[in-house]
Amino acid sequence: MLGFFRNRILNVEFQQLRFGHKLRGKPPMYAKTLEQRLNEMNYKDELYTTRIDIGFPKPRKNASKIRTEHIEHLKKIKSDNNLEQLAREHKLLVNLDEVKDEWLKSSGPAHKKRIADHYGIYEHLYGEVSQSSPLADRTFVTRDWYQKFEDHITPAALAFYQSDWDSSLKDFFHNYLKIKEPVYEYDFPPPYIRPQEWFPRRRPFNLYMDKYRDPKQINKEYLLLKLKDEKPFQEPEPPLRFPNAQPLPRKMPSWLKLHVRKIRNRWGRVNDV
Repeated sequence: MLGFFRNRILNVEFQQLRFGHKLRGKPPMYAKTLEQRLNEMNYKDELYTTRIDIGFPKPRKNASKIRTEHIEHLKKIKSDNNLEQLAREHKLLVNLDEVKDEWLKSSGPAHKKRIADHYGIYEHLYGEVSQSSPLADRTFVTRDWYQKFEDHITPAALAFYQSDWDSSLKDFFHNYLKIKEPVYEYDFPPPYIRPQEWFPRRRPFNLYMDKYRDPKQINKEYLLLKLKDEKPFQEPEPPLRFPNAQPLPRKMPSWLKLHVRKIRNRWGRVNDV
C-alpha cells in the first residue's frame, strides 16, 4: 500500500500541468533557456573570429572643433535668406561632388565599414568563412595570400564597384589561359517550409498543396496546359478581349475559380513555362 501511494505521489510531482494543458518538452528544471540555446547555435571559436586590426591607424580628429565648425556652418546657412528663398521655390542647386567629398571626409568611412560588416566582407576575405567547404575549391584565398605578404602590405581602403562580363573573356580563358572561365554563383539556402498539416486554416488549398509537391511536376502540368491548344500548322486563335467575362460552372470550388482566373489573366506560375 505504501509503495502504491509513493508511485502516485511521484506521478503527480512530475506531471507538468498549466491551466489544464500538458507542457511539452523537458521540465523547466532540466530544459535549457532561450539564451543558452542561442549561445550554442551562434557559438564561434575565438581563435578564428577574434578581429585584429591589420590596417593603418585611424587618424585622430578634434571632435570639439569639428562640432563647433558644424554648428557655425548650420547657423550661416539658416541666416541666409536668399538660400531659404531658393529652397522654398525649388530652385536651389546642390553640387553633388562637394557633398560626396564632405561625406567621404566625415561619415563615409564609417558607413562603408557598417556595410562591410553587414554583408560579412571581412569574414569572407580574412575570417573563418574563407576556409569553409563551399569555398575550399577556390584557387585564390585572400587570407592565405595576405598571410604570405603581411610584412610588406597593409590594407588601406575598401571600395565597391560593379562590373559586367565581357563576351571576349571566354575565348581568352579557353585559348590563352587554357582553363575554363570562372562562374560566380550564389547558392541560396532552400526556403523554409513548415511541416505539413492535416487541416491548414486560412490557407489557399491549391497553393498550400503545391508547397509540398515536386516543382518539376507542377511546371510539367502548366506546360501541358499551355501546349494543349497549340496547333503547329494553324494560326493561333486570337485571345479573348474580356477573358473573365466567360462564365464558370456554378459548382466549381472557389479556389479553382481563382486558379482559372489567374491562368486567363496570365498571372503567377503560368508565366514560368
